[in-house]
Parts: sequence; C-alpha cells; structure tokens
Amino acid sequence: MSDAVISEIFESVQGELPLMGYRMLFVRMAGCNRRCPLCDEPHALANSGPAVKTMTVDEILSEVEKHPAADWIWFTGGEPTLQAKFVNDVITRIRTSNPRKKIGMDTNGDLIKSRMRLDVWCVLVDLDCLIISPKFNNGGVENDGGGWYKRFDDLTSDIVKWKLREFTHIRLLVTDAVAEFVAKEKDPFKFADGWKNPVILSPAEGSGVTYKSLWTLMPKGSRVSFQAHKIFKFK
Repeated sequence: MSDAVISEIFESVQGELPLMGYRMLFVRMAGCNRRCPLCDEPHALANSGPAVKTMTVDEILSEVEKHPAADWIWFTGGEPTLQAKFVNDVITRIRTSNPRKKIGMDTNGDLIKSRMRLDVWCVLVDLDCLIISPKFNNGGVENDGGGWYKRFDDLTSDIVKWKLREFTHIRLLVTDAVAEFVAKEKDPFKFADGWKNPVILSPAEGSGVTYKSLWTLMPKGSRVSFQAHKIFKFK
C-alpha cells in the first residue's frame, strides 16, 4: 500500500477562487519542485523534517471519515502532483467509500506538461475541480521573457485534448513582474482562448500588487478573486 509525506490536514472553508465558501478537508502534501520567494506556505516546501508526517491511504481515509460535514476533499501543497500515485490511490478509495464527496486539487502545472507522467494525468481526469497556478521564473519575481507563454500553449492544448477544460481554472498570483508582463502584452491570456473559465487573478502576498491595481490591470478573459481567508484571518 502506498504512503506519502503530508504537511498537514485540516478542515476549513475555502476562502478564494471559484469554490469560495465551501467547507473542505484540505490535505496539504509536503514537498515542492519550486522555491518561490513569495510562497505563502513555506512550511510545506520540504518533504522531510519534524513538521512532516508519513501517512497511508487508510490513514487519509480515516481523516475523511472524521470530517463528514466537509463537502470537498482538496489536495494542495507544496506540490501534490509530486506524489501523484498516492493522490490517485486516495481518490479511487474515496470514490468508492464516499461517492458524494467532491475532490479538487491545485498545482503549479509543471508536471502536467510532462506528457509521460501518466500518474499525473490519471489524477486529473478523476477530479471535480482543478486549479492550475503557473509560475514565472523564480516564482514570479523575475520576468521569463515569454517562456511562460510557450509552456502554457502546450499545456492548454493538452487540457483541451483531454476534455478537462470544463472544470479547470488557471489562477495567477500576480507579483510586480507578472503585472508588468501582463500590462505590456496586447492579449496576455490568449493561451486560454476557447476555455470555459476566465483566468483568475489574485495579488501575491508580499508584492506591491493590490486588489485596486488588479482591477485597473484586468485584461480580457480574466477576473479578480478575493482571498477571504487572508482578509478575515482564518486558516
């Protein structure tokens, strides 16, 4: 039976994005392939240490049973696709034991672009909601000269091919460098043409970007999402 390294499991209300207001059980996977300077969950970057625990699928299912009021099970991180096989095993079991539960995940999208990672794609096709939060070089602190465009042109073609666009949302944490890039481009979100859902913009914590500046910046095909959990100080 597979196991995984977990940073924390907790129940709370989703404070942002399209599912704001839903009660969720958050499973925060430990470990990430990036080291973004403005990361708001730095304690989840490492996959070892005193704050990390190893858990089995059965132990995760036991936690699910302890939170019957949670409508959603949400995998976050860190970067959950680094432990995709475990996530897939948990989803398979939940679909059998708690078929009414909805399941979602957020990811930086890096491993989705690796078409050979079938374990990642097995997870994606069985989700009820997927949030992809792409990153510029150095976590958005540095502009990558358009490389972000090229990566996401490939990614979006795969998302469309696999018929995942109905429940997939792209979310950008907007830093100063990201805001500069978006402001200069005539059609910065052209990669999302044909998607059902607009690109979601949120200000990156620790940057100079504010909600007011996002409203001014908003290009075609985007919308701004509040982060209520940070505004009202709940987990």
